[in-house]
Amino acid sequence: MARQTNTRLREKVIYSVFVRNHTKEGTFQALEGDLDRLRALGTDIVWLMPIHPIGKEGRKGTLGSPYAIRDFRGINPEYGTLGDFMHLVGEIHKRGMKCIIDVVYNHTSPDSILATGHPEFFLRDEAGNPTRKVADWSDVVDLDYSNRELWKYQIETLKIWAASVYPKKEIVSDSIQASRHCSRQGFLHRCQIFLRYKRITKTQSSAE
Repeated sequence: MARQTNTRLREKVIYSVFVRNHTKEGTFQALEGDLDRLRALGTDIVWLMPIHPIGKEGRKGTLGSPYAIRDFRGINPEYGTLGDFMHLVGEIHKRGMKCIIDVVYNHTSPDSILATGHPEFFLRDEAGNPTRKVADWSDVVDLDYSNRELWKYQIETLKIWAASVYPKKEIVSDSIQASRHCSRQGFLHRCQIFLRYKRITKTQSSAE
C-alpha cells in the first residue's frame, strides 16, 4: 500500500474476476448477472483482471493471456464495449461495492500499439531487439522506464480512463499491482505513476 492509503482497506474483501472465465458468455454483461451473489458473499471490491485487447504475436494458446496487452487504452472486444464496461461498474457501485481494474504496466504483447508506434519504450538485449526479464513469458516484451516519455504516456493513459467515466463516478481505479517478478525500480516507477493519478482524481473530486 502507498503511505497515503487508508489502512481500513486491509479489512475489505476483494473478489478477483477473470471476465473470460467467470461466466459461460465471458462478457461484462453476463458478469452483471452474478453481482448479487458476489455481494452476498461479503465482497467489498470487485477486482477485474486486465480488460484490454490481447496481442496475437507469441500468443499462448488460442485465446492468449490477458497480461499480454496489445493496447492499454482499449477494451477487449470479446468482453464487450466501453459502454458495457461502464455499465458494469455502475451496477457494481449500485450494490455498494467498488471496482478495481488491474493495471499491468511492466510489459506489453510483442505486437502492441506501443511496440509499433514507440519502439523506443522497450527494453533491449545486446543485439538491440526487444526483450524481457522472465524468459518463459514469451508472449510479452518489457517496457523500459528509463525513458521519461513512457512515464508521460502511461500517466496520460490513466487520465484517459479516469476522464471517460469519472464524471459520473462510475469507476474507481485505485489500485496498482506489483508482480513479484517486477524489479524494485520498476515497482517504484509504477507507484509514482499511480500516485500522480491519485492526485489527479483527488483534484477532480475537490472541484465538483
